Amino acid sequence: METQTSGILIQGALRLEAEALLQRLGFFQVRPAEEVPFEEAISPLLAGVAVGTVHDWTTLFDPLAFMGTGTLPDEGLWPPQVDQTLSELSQDNEIYAFHSQPLTASEGYSWYRDGDCQRMVVVQSGVVSYEQGEPLAEEEDLRQEFPALQAFSWRLMEKLCLPMAEMEAEEYQVYHHSPPLHTSLAGF
Repeated sequence: METQTSGILIQGALRLEAEALLQRLGFFQVRPAEEVPFEEAISPLLAGVAVGTVHDWTTLFDPLAFMGTGTLPDEGLWPPQVDQTLSELSQDNEIYAFHSQPLTASEGYSWYRDGDCQRMVVVQSGVVSYEQGEPLAEEEDLRQEFPALQAFSWRLMEKLCLPMAEMEAEEYQVYHHSPPLHTSLAGF
């Protein structure tokens, strides 16, 4: 899969509605907009965050890497509030989050469970630039099959979560949000 997007897949029943989940991740003034097919949900042109449910997985896609929350990551992949929320939600759910940006040859992924980020990898131009935690068994198996890191995060998502075909068959609700009042992205 060669598209610029980021995704969060949360397994298990969430006790939060989509708007509440997005607000907890750090988005402001969240409001529902249109429904879109999978191809539009993962498009770099998506204006907002697309949310769907596939089997017992809640899926979120955002072309801006969940940076619309107003802060940049301290290290790794995600802004601090996103990372904290994913850790908290992983007390009761397994969570896979990824970022894919083919134009800059960067991607990364993280796996949360038991209240913590168990694994995080960031790849820039085919070289691992950040790594946390021990490799997952599925990750090791996949590296044997696909030694090049290109589109690795998508392939790992399919091994850990859902087949792409099942996600492609669903519609996704887009949510628009307002920019935060104070943001560390103001100079960009």
